[in-house]
Amino acid sequence: MKRVELCVDPLHSDINRWKDRPEEIKFLVEHYKLLINSIHVPLPEEMAGSPYEKVKKRWSLNSREGIDLAAFLGARFIVQHVRILEMPGNNPLLEKTAPDLLGVARYAVKRKIKVAIENAPSSTERMLGADVGELVNTVHMLPEETVGICLDLSHCVACGIDPVEALESLGTQRLLSVHASDNRASQPSDIHLPLGTGDMPWTQIFGILESLRFGGSFVIEVADEEGNGDRALRDSLNFLREIHGSNHWL
Repeated sequence: MKRVELCVDPLHSDINRWKDRPEEIKFLVEHYKLLINSIHVPLPEEMAGSPYEKVKKRWSLNSREGIDLAAFLGARFIVQHVRILEMPGNNPLLEKTAPDLLGVARYAVKRKIKVAIENAPSSTERMLGADVGELVNTVHMLPEETVGICLDLSHCVACGIDPVEALESLGTQRLLSVHASDNRASQPSDIHLPLGTGDMPWTQIFGILESLRFGGSFVIEVADEEGNGDRALRDSLNFLREIHGSNHWL
């Protein structure tokens, strides 16, 4: 079986709005021998100028729909980007997040799905994870049995964070998943190059994962500079076989 992380647009994250019967989609997934390991919750459409509560409600709905989709397709967890709302006053961090993380965690418990919060670089909006310490502190305020971390290595570089130091600081207690792609330290940005084509210290990274006995997901999330995802994935798999000498991470 091929394990994959599925990311769909906001419209199709809600199985109740699919034009085809959901059971038929599930049959196709099984027919092509795919195992949906996780669901990447899509970002809501831009809501510029909307009130805080409306933004939080829209993000939270997306998360619940992602959890429903994960439960339907047999995935183990969702991957969640989190926005920090610039609210007036000294609101506690959990009150400023979109989605409502406590609400999402409670809903995930009911559906028997875990939540992996991904570090995300900020662009026009402030996202959780540009500071790994802030991400860790947030996750530690949420139920350990339900909420963990998805560490995106390329996002670390885009934020000026050493991915090796970030990985070492996390340990594996709350680390559910790693998003793997390459990046260039000299021009840090949110790019997902094929593994082995940038400056990512892969030997050190695999050494840390092995020393920590990491048993979570290792998701290859790549495209080459021409936008060819299939070629980028093949090149990344070949690179992993070359440096690791086995299919241990594949």
